[in-house]
Amino acid sequence: MKTPRSLSSWVILFFAVGFLFGSSASAVAEVTPPWDPFFASPYMAASFGAATRPFGVAAGDFDEDGHVDLVIGRTTGNIHFVKGNGDGTFATATQYAWKQAFFNAWAFAAGDVNGDGNLDVIWGASANSPGTAPYVTNDGEVRAFLGNGDGTFIQNSYSVSGVLHNSGTLLSDIGTDAGSLAVGDVDGDGDIDVVAGALDATNTKVKLLRNDGGMTFGVVELISESTSCSPTTTPCSQIYFPAVSTQNSPWGLALGDVDGDGDLDLWVGDRALYVYLYLNDGTGTFTLRPPDTPPLPTRPNVLLAHDSYRATVGYTPALGSADLNGDGKADLVLGLQSYSQTTAVAHDGEILLRASTTDNYVYGGATILADIGMVARGVNVLDVNGDGYRDIVAAEYAGMVASCASCRRSIRTKMAFPTISITLRASTTLPGWI
Repeated sequence: MKTPRSLSSWVILFFAVGFLFGSSASAVAEVTPPWDPFFASPYMAASFGAATRPFGVAAGDFDEDGHVDLVIGRTTGNIHFVKGNGDGTFATATQYAWKQAFFNAWAFAAGDVNGDGNLDVIWGASANSPGTAPYVTNDGEVRAFLGNGDGTFIQNSYSVSGVLHNSGTLLSDIGTDAGSLAVGDVDGDGDIDVVAGALDATNTKVKLLRNDGGMTFGVVELISESTSCSPTTTPCSQIYFPAVSTQNSPWGLALGDVDGDGDLDLWVGDRALYVYLYLNDGTGTFTLRPPDTPPLPTRPNVLLAHDSYRATVGYTPALGSADLNGDGKADLVLGLQSYSQTTAVAHDGEILLRASTTDNYVYGGATILADIGMVARGVNVLDVNGDGYRDIVAAEYAGMVASCASCRRSIRTKMAFPTISITLRASTTLPGWI
């Protein structure tokens, strides 16, 4: 069992991983296990100093300087901008002058949903705001903070007890507890669609918000399971332990081209840390793809099982997907929650990799890349330092801002990383920020 860390501070985690043959950063290198030379232990870089889990992480170039930035949401609803320097380091983070309600900044994703060329933050609401009707923001809505292209966002302002809030722009209302998001162009029409998980009456669902290019979203139901179903009582139809709450078990969702056919497929994680694959036919129609040889014969829909990585059923993984091993197919990164948020158990807070193999839909065994603390959330997989290779950004419960240092290593060369330092300071004052 791992030793719990102090719960007086909260974190964002950044991992850098690079794969190089020789000194050419543009080469495509297929790297095979062991993975330890590529993912060194993360270093603590900063802490929040307050109990405000930074589980909402959107990563991308929000100020259009060519570098990856972070927009970070915390339990309190406070939101921060962390400007990237382009080399894997970040400037001091800045808190926006506005916020959202408690629990409305836990599900973040980056994408240009209105097609204006500026990156937006898509987010899901898990609470009504303000706390009494009439609500400006309703529990279960999927909304977007529309970017201005300079790291700030359009403000649709309202006040709650004298505190400035930003409602963003409504995309769709999908039920309650809209605590899971993945974004990408799933139907190949050139605009950004949204896959979101939520509760809908007595069912838990995953829905596709199909963007028509004019900020109108048609809603298509992809998955629907009863919140009371389980393999031992009322059988579930496809997902054996579906998501039931934002707090501990939002849907694990990620989009990635798993078979190299040019469209984005859908990964889905459940409360047993089981992962399912839904193949995209290129039009945004998704079909469950069970494995040819199930790892769990009694649960044949499960593509990837992780029974040994949890203390009990009840907690979902955070998912991110991109090609890490250079074979042209998306791999899967999992951030683990293995038990309750305040109880330290084995594997909780670990980052796992499931790497693709030469056979489509067949993956290597789970590899622990790092242990980042407790409750790993907000997983993003993208190139943070501009070398052409994907890195991993994630957040954890117990308080450190971390990076890996000296973790970049090639087959023939070894390169060093600087440690990144991110400190969230609410006192910094810039336009649109406090």
